[in-house]
Amino acid sequence: MGYAVKIIVLALCFGILSVYLACGSKNPFSSAEDNTSPIIFTSFRDGNGEIYLMSSTGMDLINLTNHPGHDTSPGWSPDKQQIVFASTRDSLSGSNLYIMNANGSNVSQLTHLPGQIFGADWSPDGHKIAFSNTFDILTIHADGSNLMYVTKDSLTDDSTP
Repeated sequence: MGYAVKIIVLALCFGILSVYLACGSKNPFSSAEDNTSPIIFTSFRDGNGEIYLMSSTGMDLINLTNHPGHDTSPGWSPDKQQIVFASTRDSLSGSNLYIMNANGSNVSQLTHLPGQIFGADWSPDGHKIAFSNTFDILTIHADGSNLMYVTKDSLTDDSTP
């Protein structure tokens, strides 16, 4: 490793250690509950985007989607029972929003929109999902009903709520 890279890594480690020490022994980036929750993420390890689940220790890796379409941007429901994600599985021209159970079963398409989905997040009560579609921010109920535009302006790029 080059000298400059070692300095950058050392500075980053020192910064994280400083924040850690300033907050006591508690991890400042997550709650104790989050430290034991499974982790969901997107990986392109098999050549296309897939949603994976693993334990907080990095063990027990499971491909939840295993589909030829690109499945990306997963987000936990507040009760950790469902996952929302974007996918190209049923579209040749873009991506749509989907929901599935936390074990990857019961995949259901929520939106049928042109364009791309960028990021989605659940409301704290788990009833709505906010997401961006190309240039706008929208909300939809978790059951796929009541699609509403929060922003609708083709002159600006509103994204990743």
